[in-house]
Amino acid sequence: MRAFSCRFRFLVLAVFGSACVDLGRPPNLGVLIDAAAGSTEGGLEAAAERSQDLGSGNWCGPTLVVGGADAQSRRWDTFLESRLRSWGCTPTFVSNEAVTDADAAGRSLVVVSESGLSVSLGTKLRNVRVPLIVFETGALMGLGMISGQGKGDVPGTDLLITMPQHPLAGGLAGPVAITSRTGTLSYGIPAPAANVIGVAPDDPTHPVYFGYETGAAMAGLNAPARRVYLGDDAVSFENMPPSGWLLIEAAARWAVSPPP
Repeated sequence: MRAFSCRFRFLVLAVFGSACVDLGRPPNLGVLIDAAAGSTEGGLEAAAERSQDLGSGNWCGPTLVVGGADAQSRRWDTFLESRLRSWGCTPTFVSNEAVTDADAAGRSLVVVSESGLSVSLGTKLRNVRVPLIVFETGALMGLGMISGQGKGDVPGTDLLITMPQHPLAGGLAGPVAITSRTGTLSYGIPAPAANVIGVAPDDPTHPVYFGYETGAAMAGLNAPARRVYLGDDAVSFENMPPSGWLLIEAAARWAVSPPP
């Protein structure tokens, strides 16, 4: 490697390609190096630029992870928790069955994994004034993020970014892989106040990725804090493509950032 001048801070030229890698944010080096293998569209250089656009600094904090307590679910969620730690978060796990609103007190972020049973979660966490990222589609109605039965599954591994200018897009555009596992993605149909960031590529009426600003009208309540949904399953955490982690990081950064 050799140092050179670029528009980023603390940069090096990676031997994987002519790319700028931000050593000021070492937790993302794994993502960027993985991208050299072609997992992220546009390669290492594009991934580096997108990651840099997210900014740097110690931005995360105490994080509550809610999911399934069985051994397989815990195995999947440990990949998510490891990634959260690499961003400076300090995750604590509580199961869907055991969690209460009080567990969210003092947290910077709450993450609801797809690994747990939504029926056990019910309406818990609905009113907490802490940002939420939700992967479990079945939890959306109880959390007031959708109404009725406006949810389902679609085949595929990619979502189509519809608002590339929004911070939740993480600088990505076009089709973006959010799982490397052949199977299905989930969707939910939010209230009109939501920002729909990504949809199923073959059906734009199926939002796979959306967020609510604090105070935005959801289904039956205004968002007590920022709320984000990404329709990916817990199995995907084990083999998440770099572009998927970039979106999740963008979601976490946006969720914990103060509203404008």
